[in-house]
Amino acid sequence: MKSINRRQAALFLLCIPLIAFWKILFAQPDYSFFTSNDAAQHWYPWYQYIARWMHVGFLPLWDTDLQSGRPLLGEMRPGVLYPLNLIFFRLFSVKDGIGLLPMDLYIVSEVVLASLFQYRLARHLSLSRFASLLSAVVYGYSGYVVENATWQIAIFNGVIWLPLLVLLFLRAGGARTGIERAFWLLSSGVVFGVIVLAGHVQPPVHAALSLALVAFYPGFWPGFRQSAFAGVGRSAMRLGACLVTGAIVASPQLLVALEYGRRSLRWLGWDDLAPVAGMGRIPYAWGGHFERSHFQDVFTAVNPGTWAGSDYFGAAPILLAVVAFLLASGAGVRLFKVLLILSILLCLGELSIFHGPLYQLIPLMDKVRQPSRAIFLVHFSIATLAGFGADVLGRSLRAREKRAHHQLALILVWVSSFSAALICVAGMLAVLLKGTSMTDERLEWTLRFSFLLLVSATIFYFRQIGRLRLGTFRVFLLAVVAFDLFSFFSYAILSRYGYNNKNNFFPEIHYARNEAVDFLKQKARGSLFRVEVVEDALPPNSGMVHGYQEITGGMATGLADYHRFRGLDTGPHSVIPRLLNRRYLVSRSVIPGFDEVVHGPPKVFEDRNALPRATWMPGAIVLDSWDSVADALRRPEFDPRAAVLVTPEQSTSIPRDLLVSGPRPNPESAHDYVRVTAFEPDRISLSCDAPRKGIVLLSELVYPGWLAMIDGARVPVITANCLLRAVVVEKGRHTIEFVYRPRLFRTALGASLAVFLLTGILGVFLLITRLPRHQAKP
Repeated sequence: MKSINRRQAALFLLCIPLIAFWKILFAQPDYSFFTSNDAAQHWYPWYQYIARWMHVGFLPLWDTDLQSGRPLLGEMRPGVLYPLNLIFFRLFSVKDGIGLLPMDLYIVSEVVLASLFQYRLARHLSLSRFASLLSAVVYGYSGYVVENATWQIAIFNGVIWLPLLVLLFLRAGGARTGIERAFWLLSSGVVFGVIVLAGHVQPPVHAALSLALVAFYPGFWPGFRQSAFAGVGRSAMRLGACLVTGAIVASPQLLVALEYGRRSLRWLGWDDLAPVAGMGRIPYAWGGHFERSHFQDVFTAVNPGTWAGSDYFGAAPILLAVVAFLLASGAGVRLFKVLLILSILLCLGELSIFHGPLYQLIPLMDKVRQPSRAIFLVHFSIATLAGFGADVLGRSLRAREKRAHHQLALILVWVSSFSAALICVAGMLAVLLKGTSMTDERLEWTLRFSFLLLVSATIFYFRQIGRLRLGTFRVFLLAVVAFDLFSFFSYAILSRYGYNNKNNFFPEIHYARNEAVDFLKQKARGSLFRVEVVEDALPPNSGMVHGYQEITGGMATGLADYHRFRGLDTGPHSVIPRLLNRRYLVSRSVIPGFDEVVHGPPKVFEDRNALPRATWMPGAIVLDSWDSVADALRRPEFDPRAAVLVTPEQSTSIPRDLLVSGPRPNPESAHDYVRVTAFEPDRISLSCDAPRKGIVLLSELVYPGWLAMIDGARVPVITANCLLRAVVVEKGRHTIEFVYRPRLFRTALGASLAVFLLTGILGVFLLITRLPRHQAKP
């Protein structure tokens, strides 16, 4: 068979999405990647919110629509500063957010990137173009990558970059000059920073573990052969340079996330576990022991019948990896053999003594939580070893190798046949005897896997005994891999049909507009207010999708003080939501005491006693502690318009003539003395005409980074009523502005951009110096 050239390889990698993603490309109105609960209820709302603001020229750093406001960069998962997200939002955002088709095509393009990166890594490891293509297909269209493409988008955005990260780091080790080495180390650091900016903690942790293995693996670095001590030192310096560069690149995100982490709670995903502090360490009893499906998760990557929708690697790639493990040699294949063994031990969690010490010793390992997530490293190893295995079977064998290879091929056929028969019989008996929860559908996947396992082993056998030419073998092998993986991946892309209404997360159905949503959208165009959703009357985070602000909403994290404040009194008539400018309640049933303005379903009720977004107050009452303020807020006689409540610490910023011993009537507050003139995620402008000296209370949360200015002059922000912003104003007309400027954000952003710029300059310099110099004709 004629060898594959570079253009054919590139064309193949760019064309296979037409087959793998036919549902998205040709039947998109009925199919989407954003159909799981996390993708639909987290990333879809986030993307709508970010795109809506970027369409009008703002990159939002503050989330106005969820839980009364919180730092958007604090929750890393939206990936606000992820470079591909920024390009995507800038190109495809529209007035109402972003369409579902561009979002799905974005996922397709990233899968193509993942396969291209793996192809380049395989070529660097000296694999043939065919083996590199097969490795690229396995990495991009199977396992952990495709599973997260339909579930955890932030994880998916991070894992696509690992092959490129390892490739650049390896090139740094083989650089011939200091400038070249600096360029490759900077490039690998930039890619590591991009993995962090993608938004999830798991890919950076796994990427750092992979880099550490590559850095200290003796087979790649000449220095180890000369002096082990010096080799370790140089490897540590390379690894440190890469990770530090990545931290600088991601610092605009990391600094805000660290600030938020100290002030937030994190829910662990299990209803019977209490939330932990955002920066608190997750105990090993939860992260290593609680989820006891580690071995099952590893096994489902081999046989999807045990859990359809798993990290399935494919039958042929698994056998190819076995061939490579037993017969391939060289530094590259030895590295991935070690990575495979270590990652499997890591996946087993508490069932492996290897996992516990790493959980305790490696920073952020506890944030990964489920040990089974290390299946990503197994996936990376299998994809690369499959390429090595394809080359082993594709090369011409010497006479002394033929006997060993023939025996191995025969063993694979017998083992595969026995495994296929055992899996089929066990699966059918389990269903017949009702001894398992395996459904008929999962049994079908088990039978399918068994068949493909047997077919793959048979192809290997006939290749080894010389009955298949190299060209025919490659065609058959690629056909089996493509049929296996593309069929499974296509099966995982769900449609708008076939669900009951409760579990249908197809975004255009899940967030379908109704009379209540239309009413709230219309009201939000002309005024500022917040909405409380009770009884799950609307899907979580509907406000971010449709463009109105909520005091409710559900994510994995939340501000600790806010949840403490909301928990003071959860009743609908409480002063707590009224202080937060909660004007409308959405409910399935009647809520007494409120005006029903939309009859639904769901119903919408108006709270006419809610405070406006900004209110002028005549004075402040000083109470001795936060708890005392909270107790006063809960009392029925408390009038939220009479005065603000502050602690002694906050009273130092208030003039003595505004400090009152008790509430007093405030007839002026009924007048429109303060109004909001501009409201953006990171800037709020007020116009105030105060009848006398007083306090302006803003129904927004106090948070580090929010600054206040009156007529252009900086003034202190006072924490009033437990956690709301307030400023002192003099009599007369004033312009008040609140601006969100996270601490050190601009400095970190400048440093991040400087690293990008320096890397680009070095790349251009190396490119110019390598250009062929044509000698002048005599």
